[in-house]
Amino acid sequence: LGVAIVHHAMLKEALRRVQRAGAPPSRSLSARLGLRKSGDGSDSPPVLEPAGQCPVCAKQVEIEARALDALVENLVDDLDGPLRDAGGLCWEHLGLALQRCSDPKAQARLVEVQSAVWEELVGHLGEFIRKRDYRFQHEPISDDEAVSIEKAIAALTG
Repeated sequence: LGVAIVHHAMLKEALRRVQRAGAPPSRSLSARLGLRKSGDGSDSPPVLEPAGQCPVCAKQVEIEARALDALVENLVDDLDGPLRDAGGLCWEHLGLALQRCSDPKAQARLVEVQSAVWEELVGHLGEFIRKRDYRFQHEPISDDEAVSIEKAIAALTG
């Protein structure tokens, strides 16, 4: 229940930021907070510092860029339905898609579709939380409400 409550609040804040600004902040939480942690919790540099970019990671970034370009190019025409059906984009990929989107109409459509997906998810999380209250325990939890915690975690972490 605690995880649901925390992610409900985080998802509502993410939704508010996307609707207000059109783009999420930087990609990672540590970058947003300006932190670089080692494994022991201190502020010292990480134990393993990469010598160069991993070739698999470089290829992954290239593939993601092509996929995001295809998404934003075709969003207005025919991809908004499948995007909505798939549960939208995660926080990181939403930010990347909005950065790559130069068409204001497509950017507005992406924010609209993503907002609708997250609003529905926030609703399911809210109902899950409400039904866990002792006063409403007799109400059955729907399948959508039951999986809303995992979907919220995936939406915010990728």
